[in-house]
Amino acid sequence: MISYRTHSSFEKRFGRRQLETCTTPNRMLSKVSGTRNGTRAPFAVDVQRAERDDGHYDNSGIFLAQSYLRYQGEKFNARFDANCYLHILDKIDSHDTARVRYPSLSDDEAILKVLSQIRKPTLIVGVPTDGLYPPSEQIFLSQGLKNATFATLQSDGGHDAFLIQGEQLNELLRSFFGSDPDL
Repeated sequence: MISYRTHSSFEKRFGRRQLETCTTPNRMLSKVSGTRNGTRAPFAVDVQRAERDDGHYDNSGIFLAQSYLRYQGEKFNARFDANCYLHILDKIDSHDTARVRYPSLSDDEAILKVLSQIRKPTLIVGVPTDGLYPPSEQIFLSQGLKNATFATLQSDGGHDAFLIQGEQLNELLRSFFGSDPDL
């Protein structure tokens, strides 16, 4: 998986558009080729010309999605130590609140038993297009929590929907917090 976005949102943002390139003395610079709905992507990267087996350079350019991924990769490498990221991922992946608490129960039963101890009002938001955490998992959580409200955030943005659909998410939060004066 190279993106948390859905195919349709990735397609809308990038499609098969390529970057236009212009040669400078020591490098090729790229800029976005063409626009959709009058918008330009806020990124461009230096492009190394690829030498082919026959000694010629491939000047066909790169796709907008490639430029985006390179840009995000450079940004990520500048901000994070990859080894720390791997350790954090391991901790997140292995965290289990129900482990060894109820050995006689199945995993799902043990999780539901742990969740049932939480009494505070809780808002669980699911996104139908989220491939990383599908709504079925959010529904499972909301069924285990004694005082949960399940809401759906409609978006084709996949896992990134909460970042993209800010106004819709704000409305869900306003509604939830407005439903109980003690929240």
